[in-house]
Parts: sequence; C-alpha cells; structure tokens
Amino acid sequence: MKKLLTILSVLTITTTGASSVVACSGKGHVTDNKKEVSQKIKEVLKKYTKDKPFKLSREEGNKKDRLIKELKATLSLGSNSNIEVLDQDYQESNLKEINDQNEKVKVEPGVAMIIIKINNKEVYKDKIFWTTLQNGIVQEGLEQFKTMQGELGGMVVKQTGKVTKKISDIDENDIENSFKARFNKTLNFKVNKITYRPSLRSLKNRTLDDKTINYGTINLECWINTEKSKTIIYDGTINWVSESITDIVNANDILNKKGTSSNITNVDLPFSLPVFGTMTFGGITEKILPALRLLGGVKEKVAKVYESIGNPTFEKNWKEFLDWIILLLSKKDESAKEILNKNVNDCLPDDAKKLIDISGTVGDLLTNMAPSLVSLLHWVLNHDFETNNFILELLQYLLSSVDQNVQIGIKKTWGEDSLLYKNTKTNLDSLIYELLVGYKEGSSVKIMILEPHISFFPGVIPKEPTKYNFSNPDYLFSDNDRYNEILETIKKLESEKKTLSKTISDKTEEYVNNDSNYIEIKTKISEFDQELKNLKENDPKYKNVRNEIRKLKLELFKRKAQLGSIFSETSEVLEIQSKISIIEDNISKKEDLLPSFIGFNVTKIMTSILNKLSNFNPDGENIFEIIDRNVLANISLSSTLTLASEFVISPLLWNKIGNDIFSSLGVKPSKEIKVRLTSGNAKIMLKNKNGVWEDLKDMFNGKANPDLSQFMTAKDFKIHLSNLQFELNSTVDEDISLTTSDNLSFDIVFSDQKN
Repeated sequence: MKKLLTILSVLTITTTGASSVVACSGKGHVTDNKKEVSQKIKEVLKKYTKDKPFKLSREEGNKKDRLIKELKATLSLGSNSNIEVLDQDYQESNLKEINDQNEKVKVEPGVAMIIIKINNKEVYKDKIFWTTLQNGIVQEGLEQFKTMQGELGGMVVKQTGKVTKKISDIDENDIENSFKARFNKTLNFKVNKITYRPSLRSLKNRTLDDKTINYGTINLECWINTEKSKTIIYDGTINWVSESITDIVNANDILNKKGTSSNITNVDLPFSLPVFGTMTFGGITEKILPALRLLGGVKEKVAKVYESIGNPTFEKNWKEFLDWIILLLSKKDESAKEILNKNVNDCLPDDAKKLIDISGTVGDLLTNMAPSLVSLLHWVLNHDFETNNFILELLQYLLSSVDQNVQIGIKKTWGEDSLLYKNTKTNLDSLIYELLVGYKEGSSVKIMILEPHISFFPGVIPKEPTKYNFSNPDYLFSDNDRYNEILETIKKLESEKKTLSKTISDKTEEYVNNDSNYIEIKTKISEFDQELKNLKENDPKYKNVRNEIRKLKLELFKRKAQLGSIFSETSEVLEIQSKISIIEDNISKKEDLLPSFIGFNVTKIMTSILNKLSNFNPDGENIFEIIDRNVLANISLSSTLTLASEFVISPLLWNKIGNDIFSSLGVKPSKEIKVRLTSGNAKIMLKNKNGVWEDLKDMFNGKANPDLSQFMTAKDFKIHLSNLQFELNSTVDEDISLTTSDNLSFDIVFSDQKN
C-alpha cells in the first residue's frame, strides 16, 4: 500500500502545471521523491523576488496566517501538508519615505523563512519575499507610472460620456477619471495642473519607425488612505495622451504592419444581394453559385428561355421566367413585387441623374437586354468555374465572342445589315447595346446621356443639358462626313469663349487686388505667417496664431467673393458675358448637328480601362481622359466626363476606399477615425497557366484593337497596390491627423482561395 501511495504521489506531483503543486493525500513516505517535490515547489516560488514579491489577496487578519493560507492555495497543497513561517528573519512589508523628484515612497517587501512539510517530511525550506495587498498595489502603481515618462508612453485618457471632447477641451477631471478607471480603487488621484497637451508629430517622408506622439504632461498627485493618515506615494510629472490620438496611432501601426504585400481577400461587393446580403467577391463562387444551382427547376427554366432566343416564343417565356424570379424574391421580401414597376430614374443616385436620364421601368430595362441576361445566367449555371475567381471568369466571358443564340436573335430581329448586328462582337457588346437600344425595335426605354452646361458666373443660369439619345442605333454607330468640319468649328468657338472668360477672370482679379480692405487682410495674414514660422508647435501661442490665420483666410475668401459679385454686375463684364452667351448659342447649334459617336465600341472601352489600370497612378493621365481621347474621340462629352472624373477623385470616394482597405485588413476602424487614401499605384496582375504571376501587358501596344490573349488564358487575377499613402483623420478633433509612410502595399485578391 505504501508503495502504491508513493507511485500515486509521484504521478500527482508531476502532472501539475508550472503554477501549482499537488501533494498526495493520506499517509506515506516521500523520501524517494523529496528532491523532485522540492524542485516543483521551488519552480513555483522562484518568481517571487524582491522586485516582484508575493502579494496577499486580502488586507485584513493576521499577516502570517494570511501568508500561510495563500501560499498553500497557490501551491495547491493537500490536507497532509503543512507550511510554517519561522520567526527568524521575519519582516513585514512597509512603505519607506524617500526624497525622489516624483516618487515619495518605496515599497520594502516583507521577508519570511518558510518550511513546507508533506506527511511530516520537510520538502522545502527557503526565504520568500512578500507584501501586503495595499503595498503590492502601490508597487504596481509606481511601476506603471515609470512607463508614463519620457518617450515610453503615457496615460491614455478615455472618455465614457456621450460627447467625446477635443484635446483642447479635456480637463483635469477627465484625466483623473481615466486614472481611477485604470488603477485599483485603493489609489487616489488628483491632477493639480495640465502642463502641456498632446499632439501628433508632423513628419515629412515618414518612416515606419518614426515616433508619432508628442505626449502631454500633467502634475499628478497619488496617495493611499490608512485609518490614521494619508500617505502620498507619487507627486510629479506624468505623460498623457487622448484616445483620439492613440486610435490614429494604432491605425497607423496596423497599416505599417500589414502594408507589406498583405493579401486583402475579403473585399465586399459594392452592393447588397437579395437573401445573401453583403457578400465578398470570393463568396460568389463559394456560396452564391452553389445555392443558385440548387434552386429547384432553375436550370430547366433558364434553358427554356435561352433556347427560344430569336423565336416568337421568347417574349412569353421571358415574362414567365421574370414572374417566377419575382415570386421567389417576394417570399423573402414583399416589396420585391413592386420592383419591376419602379421608374429607373427614381432608383438612380442623385449624382447619376446629372449624367443620365432613363425613361421606363425596371421591368422595361431588364426586358431591353433580356436575351443577353438570359445568356449570362445560362453561362453562370452551366460553366465549370476553374479559377475560384468569379470576376476574372465573368470578364473573360464578357470579352468572348457573342453567344451564338444572342447573335442569331439580333440577326433575326434587326437584320444582318443592321448597325447593331454588325457592331455586336462580344457578350459585353450585346449586353450593353441591348441595354441601350433594346433587343427588338420599338423599345419603350429611352436612355439619354446628358452633357451639362456649367456656368461659373454669378447670376447666370446654365442652359439645359444637351441630351444624346443612346437608344438610337444610328446615333451610336453611324458616320458623318461633316463631323470633323463641325468639330473644328466648335473647337474654335470654345477657344474664343475661353479667351473671353479669362479676360473676365483677369479683370476681376485686378479689381479685387486693388481693394484696400482686401490688401489689408492679406497683409495681416502675411504678418501672422511670418510669426508662425518663428514659433514651435508646442508653444502655447502657436495654436492661437494658426487660428487667427484661418479666420483671416476665411474673411479674405468672403471679401473676394463679395468683390467678384460686385464686379460681375459692371457694364464691362456684362458686355463680355453677352459675347460669351452668343458663342455658347453657336456652340449649341453646332453640337446639335453632330450626328453620332463614330463606332461606339463598348469592348474597347472596357479593355482601355483594364489597360489603364494595369499601370495606374493618381498623378498620371485620368482614366476618363483615356476613354475620351481614344474611344469616344469623335465627340467631346467634356462636362459629362468631367463630372464622372470628379466622382472618381472625390474625397467621399477616396475616404471609402481608404476605410474599405483598412476594414479588409481584418480591423474595424474606430468610428472616430476617417481613413483616406491619398496616393499610390495600382496594376492588374494575372496568373498564367504555369501558375506564375505576371503584369498585365499592354493590350493595345500601339494597335487599334486590343490583343486579349494573355487576359483570356489567365487562371487568376489580382490588383497589386503599391506605394500607398493614407491620411488618418480624427472625426472628433480636426487638428488631429497623420499621414502614413508612402511605401505601403497590398494585393486585392478576388478569389475565394488564398494564393
């Protein structure tokens, strides 16, 4: 029996973790295991040193008894064990007053010689350093205060109220409450003075290792209360920083850490899908396609409509299929029943309404391109997706030769000699051309592209936009011998208009610059600018001077606008404006004579965009300029393209891209942070049949028509973003912003598998 107990004792001891020792229960000899048991106990207790003493969990009661009880619990000793604290060398922990600049006490740990016995056999004897609960809390507090000095760090002031304050509005109570929330309630705090407020360092050509925070400082008093007295443990300088700053610094650290060609795989689709909701690009092949293919009868129903393209039964089959789809959707959402009857214009964003006008319902628009839609759906249901990259294979499908059924349908409906038939070469062509003109003549849908006339002069009402009828195939495809002659006349008139407009601008500038009030404000701004250059950012006067400059600049802007408005009513300006109006009328008349886009080639537009994106940077030529010059070169929709271009480079869009990239890294940006992408390069990369990634080559290479061979044989594609730079802005405090390093890079992967 004794031998059995010995074996059990060894097993029990050796299966304990690093933080506990379990002794055998009952009586028995441990002589053979004494060394091993002693070693186990020593492993646990060796971490309690003079600098890191064993801390009691409660303050009340006899200190010796409390020490014995808690050591026994820490070691998980059984009832057959015993711990004795010798009187020899026994000392209790105390606080010793010191004459330090900040710290006012030093925690002196207690010392105890302990003997541990198991089954009345001594297995351990040694000294242990220990401290009371209160003194342990003081020690931990002093150690944390040391981390809030110099460049090491600072107290992060977190605000729990409904209104988050700017740094300039944070007061002593806010900082005190943050200390109270972070530290044990044993410690008491008082902020005597806010010496400096924190800020972010403004650095050009920032590197990854640059320090980003200028910590603020306070004079902090910390004390503990005893029954008889108040003991100050710290009275001195402590760093502090607002959470609005640390949020931005943390975001910067995340971007720096991830910004070394990390794969961004969870990019969301730009729209929500019925039933599925928000979905990533990769999720299309992973979730949507399998679910779609399992939908009862869908393959058969699509096949029935697909096979009837170009036949008299197509219209009936299409309507039945559309009704079936709406019925399925309405089971999840009753409002789906009304989708087809909605006017398309009512569904467009306000910005889109400036560029396009569509008359007709959603149902009419879908019916317009019904054959191409059915062909696309038939491909989706029957295609064997090999790359796990739906976007790539969809683009390859769209750029492939037009589906045979669709081509036959166009031939039967429009005729072999029709411009629509002759110009429809790819699936993308058929989809867009049918969208615009309808799959059959007499479509009730009219799609007009708008060319806004923008006026930059006060009181001048812009003319109604010029409308180009994209629903007329003759307009889209036909040629006109007079085109170049008319275009040349328009260019000359535009040049005259530009010269007159510049005259007004120059004279207005001269009028403004001679105004005494305007001159006075500019002089003050110049003086304050000079003063600001001589101040450091942490100088209390720096912010006041900067605010004065801002106020004066706003006042200068208002004065300039006021003077411009006054000058625009003078006879001199009105006479020039009258000449401009006559020129604009002549331009409008000439534009009305322009009969068409010559060879509107939607496939060429798509490949031009892909080609541009293969080596895109924000300082290079705008994508819309490429399209305007190379693809739509026969008519200048300058205002339309300008508005579209402004949308692409608008702050809202770049903010969205910045936040989307940040979110895609697996980190949700704080609602108090706005992440904006400010610069960077992008290029499309393709994986070839050998599994090697390569840059998308120039598909035109000086030729009129693109070479699609590389793109069409690719097995995967991604967008490589490089030399990215982000601007991180606080939504709480406009003065808090940070620009990241400019060498971050990511790969946007659209596949549902990591590559």
